[in-house]
Amino acid sequence: MRIATVLLALLALGACSPGPSPEQFDGRTMGTTYSVTVASLPRAVRREAIQSAIDGVLDEVNRALSTYDPR
Repeated sequence: MRIATVLLALLALGACSPGPSPEQFDGRTMGTTYSVTVASLPRAVRREAIQSAIDGVLDEVNRALSTYDPR
């Protein structure tokens, strides 16, 4: 449920009117890298909060599916 909520929030952010430039979020997970581009962020949303949400969702997916991670 948490994954769906975060993904819906990210989709909603992508539907915002475009700002001067898109926001890019990058990181490493599951032995590879990811990149998420959001058209614009509302002023009330901090970049750190979005980065933390993305990392949290990917960590949750990794915990649920990994056959290597003993967590």
